[in-house]
Amino acid sequence: MMVGCSRHDKWLQPVKWKKDLTQVDKAVNLYEEGLKLETDGDTAGAMVKYEDSIKLSPRPVTYYRLGRLESEKGNTDKAIELLKKAVELSPGYEDAQLLLNRLQSAK
Repeated sequence: MMVGCSRHDKWLQPVKWKKDLTQVDKAVNLYEEGLKLETDGDTAGAMVKYEDSIKLSPRPVTYYRLGRLESEKGNTDKAIELLKKAVELSPGYEDAQLLLNRLQSAK
């Protein structure tokens, strides 16, 4: 005789994760995918992921990384625009401010 076994059956079932991710979750996932692509040398792919991430949930770090990639491509005006947005969202974002200052002084 198995005492109380059916009562605990639900605890033996695999955990079912939420099916619907929030906008922020999706944005973070896209950012992380972009970071991996960037690390692997796929700049174009990373930029697409960062842009998609920003559309869902604008975050300073995403603007910074995208701005940095734009500056590396020689798109200084676009880079400045993105870095300004990063600093606007996070005024103490030192890396973004330093790159922004450098790009503005080089113009």
